[in-house]
Amino acid sequence: MGFSSITWFLDRTIPGFDPIRDIWLTTGVLAAIDGARRILPIQAIDCSHLYPFFGSGAGETVRAFEPLLPPLAPRLSGAIILPMLLHNAPRTDEEMLQTRRTLERLLAVAEPLGARFALETEMPAAVLAEFVDSFNSPLLGVCYDLGSATTYGLDSPAEILELGSRIFEVHIKDHKRGQVVGTHPSVKLGEGDTDFIGCFKALKTLHYKGGLTMQAWRGSEYLADAGAQLSFINKKLDDVYGH
Repeated sequence: MGFSSITWFLDRTIPGFDPIRDIWLTTGVLAAIDGARRILPIQAIDCSHLYPFFGSGAGETVRAFEPLLPPLAPRLSGAIILPMLLHNAPRTDEEMLQTRRTLERLLAVAEPLGARFALETEMPAAVLAEFVDSFNSPLLGVCYDLGSATTYGLDSPAEILELGSRIFEVHIKDHKRGQVVGTHPSVKLGEGDTDFIGCFKALKTLHYKGGLTMQAWRGSEYLADAGAQLSFINKKLDDVYGH
C-alpha cells in the first residue's frame, strides 16, 4: 500500500490479555515480529493513556516497563510514545511532581538501552518545552498530534516550530476545532480543520526526520480508508516537499 513503517499499540483493554507479557516477553512472538519487521519496520510503540504516571498505578507502570524495554528498544527505529492525556494528564502540582518522578525512573531504565520516550500531552508548546528541557535528557522528547492540537484550538505550525528538535514523533489525524478529545472521534483526513500544509511546512523548516504516523479515521472498509488517506497525505507532502 506504500507504508514505510508501522506504530504498534499496547492495548490493555482486552480481557485476559497483557500486551507486554503476551507479546514482547514471549520468545515465539518476538521471532515472528522480527520476520515481519524486515518487511515493515516498527517506527514506534504507543502506550495509550492506560499506563498512569501519577497516583497508585504509577509504580505498576515502572514495573511493567522494566522488562519491556530490553526486548523493545532494539526493535524500534523511533520512540516509545507516552500519552499524558485525558485522565492520565497531570493537572495539579502534586500530579506533576509524581509524573516527573515516574519519568525519571523510566529514563533511568531507558538510558543504558538508548530507548527514547516521546510525550503526547495537552500542554501548550511553551509549557511542554520547559517541562521536557527540565529533564536534561536527549532520550525525552515530544509526540505532536496534529488532530488533538486542532481540537484545542492551537496554532499547530507555530507550536511545531517552538518545539523544534524536541519532536521525536508526529501523529497525523484530523479533527474539528472545539471537539473534545476522547469524546468526539477523528474525521477523515481533509474533512476537519487540521492545517496539514502549514504543519508540513513547519516540519520542513525544522528538517524533521522523525516518524509520521497516521492515526486516522477508519470505517468498515478500513484498507480502502487507509489507502485513500495515505494518498491524501502523500499529496500534501508532495505539495510541500516536492516529488
